[in-house]
Parts: sequence; structure tokens; C-alpha cells
Amino acid sequence: MILGAIWSFSISQESAFSPQELAAHERFWDAVRSERTLMNGKLAEGREEGRAEGIEVGVALGMEQALQRLMASGMDEAAARRALGMME
Repeated sequence: MILGAIWSFSISQESAFSPQELAAHERFWDAVRSERTLMNGKLAEGREEGRAEGIEVGVALGMEQALQRLMASGMDEAAARRALGMME
């Protein structure tokens, strides 16, 4: 209901524009849509980078915790690192 009223108001506003004003209005909204598309793309890109970085940090933390557990169970550090595939 409200969207219909907004749309109706927008149409009535547009009909009061001169052809030049209407063209400027359309260019403005095209620019807004383009900017929004670019922002959404960058936001998605940032999320992907953040996920990849989070996974990398999580794996490193998990490996360190596993190393500590193996060492706590009596395995020497070199053997624990080899068992986990970590470089010495």
C-alpha cells in the first residue's frame, strides 16, 4: 500500500519535470543504481576475503592446539610436528 503511494507520488513528480529535468533525474538514479551495484560487489568481495582469512587463521590455531595436545600426551615436539605435517 505504502509502496504504491510512493510510486504514484514519484510518477506525479516525474510528470511535472521538463524533458531536461527528467533526463537529469534518470541519469541521477542510473548513477545511484550503478554505485549500489559496485558497492554490493565490493561487499561480497570483502566477505570472501574475510572468510578465506578466517579459515587460514582457524586452521593455524587448530594445528597449534593439536601440537600442544600431542606434546602434552608425551610426544616430543619434533615427532608431533612430523605427525601433523608441520615444518620443524
